[in-house]
Amino acid sequence: MLRHTLIALSHSSRAQRFVTGFGPARRVARRFVAGETRQEALDAIRKLNDMGMLVTVDFLGEHVEERGAALANVQEYQEVLADITANALKSGISLKLSAMGLHVDKEFCYENVRQIVAVAKREGRFVRIDMEESALVDVTLELYRRLRAEFDNVGAVIQAYLHRSRDDVAALIEEGAADLRLVKGAYDEPAEIAWQDRDAIRHELIELCKMMLAADARRRGARLALGSHDDAVYNVVARYAAQQGVDPASWEIQFLYGIRRDEQRRLVRAGHRMRIYVPYGHSWYPYFMRRLAERPANLLFFLRALAGE
Repeated sequence: MLRHTLIALSHSSRAQRFVTGFGPARRVARRFVAGETRQEALDAIRKLNDMGMLVTVDFLGEHVEERGAALANVQEYQEVLADITANALKSGISLKLSAMGLHVDKEFCYENVRQIVAVAKREGRFVRIDMEESALVDVTLELYRRLRAEFDNVGAVIQAYLHRSRDDVAALIEEGAADLRLVKGAYDEPAEIAWQDRDAIRHELIELCKMMLAADARRRGARLALGSHDDAVYNVVARYAAQQGVDPASWEIQFLYGIRRDEQRRLVRAGHRMRIYVPYGHSWYPYFMRRLAERPANLLFFLRALAGE
């Protein structure tokens, strides 16, 4: 119930005005968001690189409904790619199709993303297309497949809590297009299409990872990025990968910025390829609320900060 409430609040303009205008809330949000400016994001990337971690950077701003806003997002991504290269940082980018104009026009969105992927290709950078709510899965995978037909520096995300995900992963492996970040899923989806039990979702995520790490999948070019902070998931997957003789450099674990920092460092010391998802921008409120919904510890941290503890 709490998780559903927090996700609902992520869409509330009234709650957004309160949280974004309240100083203590903004300070707590900085735990999960690198900052509102590109320079703050670049500084965060550099610090993470210095600790042996790779990065994927996300300019926040989803569900835009105007062409001008989408084009401004495209411009920001091109500029952050140029700055990443100019500063020799170890980072790719992540983006959401709803930030690229998907709700304006599908073809307009595709051309925007294609432009970014082409720039990233020239810069030697990777682009990850984030997955959003279930209503956008089909169109996201459609546009991803179109991009993969032309570019090899683009990947997608699959959410383990959706009942359809095993079929989606199997199809992408068969097509040789399975460069995937696998995650549990952070949106509020009904039981008809998504697992609701945490143990069931954990099991699905582990099984999807095993599919990606199978010898035949790897021969077809499957490349796994496991996006999870759950040690009951990534420890199992890491043991499985070792048992299968998978090169540790061929797959990676991904954490969100600001979450389990000590564990991030431990995993790097243990020899794992670690990538941190670094978000930035003024439109941080929906992202922040989803982080609170994911883990009770995040919400407790937020409430303590509001109380001045």
